[in-house]
Amino acid sequence: MEEYAREPCPFRIIDDCGGAFAMGCIGGGVFQAVKGFRNAPSGFNKRIVGSLTAVKIRSPVIAGNFAVWGGIPAMAGSAIIGGVLLTLIEGVGILFTRLSAEQFRNPTPPTEDPMALEGTSKSFGVDHTSHHQTYYQ
Repeated sequence: MEEYAREPCPFRIIDDCGGAFAMGCIGGGVFQAVKGFRNAPSGFNKRIVGSLTAVKIRSPVIAGNFAVWGGIPAMAGSAIIGGVLLTLIEGVGILFTRLSAEQFRNPTPPTEDPMALEGTSKSFGVDHTSHHQTYYQ
């Protein structure tokens, strides 16, 4: 349940990257201090200087790598959740578009033969057959 009590998406990614950077900085600093101390020339002062130099040079690189690798799962999780939400929103939009499209459809044209309709025009007292026959023949 703790996962749902966290901040929303963009702040969660930055928070995870920051935590991973801090962890990489501390862990990388300790590791590089030991490594620099061991690889420095003999003498306590030279080893301390070698240790601090190694920490200054390599610790930010390790911290940056930790931040990148710590942020990837946060971004992937946020992207998956965002993709699912976007899919749901677009699906509902398509559903409403299809449902409302029925009322805006053009009516189907009549499928009756126009020549069969000529007999009905005589019943109204207008005879257009001779006028049409001169144009169509």
